[in-house]
Amino acid sequence: MSDYRLRIAILTSRRAYPIIKEEAEKTAISLKEAVAIDVYALPIDIAGFLSADGIAKIILSNKALLEKLRSYDYILIPGNVKGDVEAITKITGAKCFKASSEPGLLLPVIEELLRGGELSTVLPAEEIIRENLLENAYRYLEESWRKTKIAFTIDGLKIPLRSPPFVLAAEIPYSLDVEDAIEYGLRFEEEGADIVVVGGSSPLDEERFLSKIRRLGDELRQAIIGVDVDSPKLIIKSVKEGARLVLTMTPQNYIALSEIKKEAAFVASVFPSNTIDEIEAYTSFLSKAKNTGFENIIVDPLLSTPSHGIINTMNKYSALMERLPDYPFFACYGNYTELADVDPHGVIALLSFMSAELGISVIMVTADSWKTHESVGEAWIALQMASLSIPRKSNPHNIGLDLLLYRSKKPSPRPIIDESIRILKIPDEKQSPQLDKWGYITVWVDNNNEEITVCLHHYDDKSRDLCYRGKNAENLYKTILRNHSYFSLEHAAYLGYELAKANISLITGKSYVQDRELFEDIRTKIRSYEKLRIIKEKWARGDSNPGPPGYQPGAPPS
Repeated sequence: MSDYRLRIAILTSRRAYPIIKEEAEKTAISLKEAVAIDVYALPIDIAGFLSADGIAKIILSNKALLEKLRSYDYILIPGNVKGDVEAITKITGAKCFKASSEPGLLLPVIEELLRGGELSTVLPAEEIIRENLLENAYRYLEESWRKTKIAFTIDGLKIPLRSPPFVLAAEIPYSLDVEDAIEYGLRFEEEGADIVVVGGSSPLDEERFLSKIRRLGDELRQAIIGVDVDSPKLIIKSVKEGARLVLTMTPQNYIALSEIKKEAAFVASVFPSNTIDEIEAYTSFLSKAKNTGFENIIVDPLLSTPSHGIINTMNKYSALMERLPDYPFFACYGNYTELADVDPHGVIALLSFMSAELGISVIMVTADSWKTHESVGEAWIALQMASLSIPRKSNPHNIGLDLLLYRSKKPSPRPIIDESIRILKIPDEKQSPQLDKWGYITVWVDNNNEEITVCLHHYDDKSRDLCYRGKNAENLYKTILRNHSYFSLEHAAYLGYELAKANISLITGKSYVQDRELFEDIRTKIRSYEKLRIIKEKWARGDSNPGPPGYQPGAPPS
C-alpha cells in the first residue's frame, strides 16, 4: 500500500454502496493505481438523510471502523450530506471533505486531491472544482490579455489586433420601436455586448432611428453604439448623435463618409465580384481609405451564408489577415444562426473556435428571430471558452466554462432502490384521462414577459372562472391547489406536469402548447423523414432510381 500516493476512504449508504464501489474501481484504474480507494457502507439507507454530526456518531460507535479511517489520507463523504464534516476530521485525524453529489463525478474529485487541491467540508465537490477551474481561467485570461496588442480604441473600448480577447457586438432587430430597442440594448450589454448596433433598411423613419441612438447613448452603461444602415447621410447623422462604429464602409460610400473619418471607427467591406481579385480589391480599397484619412478601420471579409462557401470564406480571412497584418478583423455570425434551422448556440460555439484560430477580434451576433434571442449571452460564453482553449492549444473541455444548455456530459444518476422493493412496469401506451367533473384548466406561456398563465374553467358556474399568472411554476401550482381543494389527484398531477413543461419553456425558449410534448427525440425526428431515409438507402445500394414508387429524379416535389 505504501506505493500509493494517496489512500482514500469513501463513506456511503448501503443502497449506494454497489454504485460507489464500481465508480471507485473505475477511478483507480483510470489513475493507474496512483490512489488506493476503499468504500465503506454506513448502516443507513440514504446518506442524504443524515447530517455530518450523525455520521460522526456512527464512526465513534464503531471502534473498528474508526481505527481503519485513521490510516487514510482523506475521507470523502457524500456531497448531499447536511452540515460541516470538519467534525469527522477531528475524530479520525484524516482530512475529511464532501465529495460530489453525483457518483459519476468521482474521478475529477480524486484528480483534484492528487493535484494538491483542497475541497470543502461544507459544499459539494462539484461546486469547489468548478470554482477552482473558473479561478484558474480568470487568472490565465487576465494575465494573457495584458499582453494583447491593441489596434486602436473607440471611446475607451480596446480593439485587439488579433483575438483573443474578443470584442462582442450585438445588433438590435430592425423592427423594434424605440422603447423595445432600448430594452434589447440594455439586455445585450448585460449579457456581455461591448457594442450595441442599431440597424435598419430603407425606407427608414430617420427621427425614430436617431432617437434610438440618442436614448441608447443616455442609458447604456459603457457599451458603445454602432450603426448599420445604407444611407451615408443617416450614418453621418448617427455619428453626430453618438454612434462610434460604422457598419459598413465600402468603396462606394467611403468618400461620402470622409466627413466623420476622425469621429468613428469603420468596418470595411468589399462585396464579391467575378471580375476582380478579392484580396487585391481589399488591399486597394484600404490603401485609398487610409490615404483619405480614415485611421480606425476593421476589415470584414463577409462571412458567407450556410452551404455557400464557408471554406472559401475562411481561406479568404486567412489570406487577408496574412496580407493585412496591421488591421483587426470582423465577422458577423448572423447568416449562420438565422439561416440554418439548428439550435444557434452550437453554431456560435463552432464559429467562435474558428474565429479564435484565425485571430478575428470583433464578432457580431444578431437576434432577429425568436430562436436567436439569447445569442448574445451564448456568444459571450463561447468566445471566452475559445479565449481559454485556443492560446493554450487545449480542447474546450473541462475548463470551467461550458455551453451545455440542453445536454449533460453524463446521464442522470442511476436509481438507488432496495432489492426488497417491488418495481411495477407501466406500459408505454397512452392512457385516457379521468376528467374532473367541475371543469378544466388551460395553460399559456408568455416567453417575452417570462410569465405562465393558468386559467380554471368551471362547467356549472362561469362566474367562478379565474386565471393565475406568475413567473414561478412551483408557486403557481401550490397556490392553485391550496385555493381550490376540489382538484382530483389526477387533475392535480396533470397541472404539475403541464407547469413543469411551461417552466422548461421559460428556461429554454422552446414554444409551449398545452398537451403537446416540448421536445422530439432524435429517433422520432428521423422517423418523420422516413421517405428521405428510403431514398438514401436505395442510393447507397446502387439503385438507379432511388426513391419510393413513382419517384422520378429531378421531378418537383409533390
